Amino acid sequence: MLFDLHCDTLFELEKNGKNLEQSQLAVSLENMEKFDRVIRCFAIFTPDELKGQEAKSHFDRLYAVFEDQLELYKDRITQITDKVSLEKAKIGAVLTVENGSVLAGSLCEIERLARLGVKLFNLTWNGENELGFGQAKNRGLKPFGKECVPLLEQNSITIDVSHLSDKGFEDVCKLSKKPLVASHSNSSRVCPHRRNLADEQIKEIVDRGGLIGLNLYTAFLNNDPKSANKYDILRHTEHILELGGENALCIGTDFDGAEIIDEFDSDEKLLSLEEFFIENGFSKHIADKILFNNAYNFFVNNL
Repeated sequence: MLFDLHCDTLFELEKNGKNLEQSQLAVSLENMEKFDRVIRCFAIFTPDELKGQEAKSHFDRLYAVFEDQLELYKDRITQITDKVSLEKAKIGAVLTVENGSVLAGSLCEIERLARLGVKLFNLTWNGENELGFGQAKNRGLKPFGKECVPLLEQNSITIDVSHLSDKGFEDVCKLSKKPLVASHSNSSRVCPHRRNLADEQIKEIVDRGGLIGLNLYTAFLNNDPKSANKYDILRHTEHILELGGENALCIGTDFDGAEIIDEFDSDEKLLSLEEFFIENGFSKHIADKILFNNAYNFFVNNL
């Protein structure tokens, strides 16, 4: 089984005019059906250069792709909107937002996103938007971003701190009353990339009952991306577990949005990830938590 907290497949489907069954992407319907169960977060990613109405229109185009996939394959894939759909789905699709610029500076848009079923929300991408700053500049949330945090939580949308600046992370922690998620971030102690999480941030997420999705992007796994391989996954896993992350650690592949290590660069190859964990000393109990159970239990409690 697999619960994947982040992929950029919708962006690629919209760009290429393809569907999940014919995409030739890392995420495909055929390969998802090889798992006993798959729940996957499909992000609507918005580039930093899009702001205001352009960002909102971009969201609408990708949401239309999401709707089309659900309609085309309605007997094979289910949108996860509540506990009932989560419990029943063999292949489930969770809608998420990567880059809060899609709000176009309007708080009213949060309620619309909630109605559409958005469950995770990245406040920023790498750059600046109306809410605050990504990792490109270490500045905190703007006044609009500070207004968004409680309203997102009131609408049962979990805040995703991947991509957020360190000062923005601190601001979110002061304002947030609910668990936080880093959907696709690794350990900066193991690989000192600015997109990875410091030990203090990992502990904060763990203490709040949140989730941390192991990212399979080469540059986030190893300081020398060309040398990145599957054993780097073990290094990040072991370190986050040492920090108390047994119930927080899960998978956030970053499929179709980044250069993934060759050993696990598609759903078909991910079928062997559980075996890889077990072969390298992790119990099946821990492997199952990372691959599915932690994220599943979180969403049961936070949908």
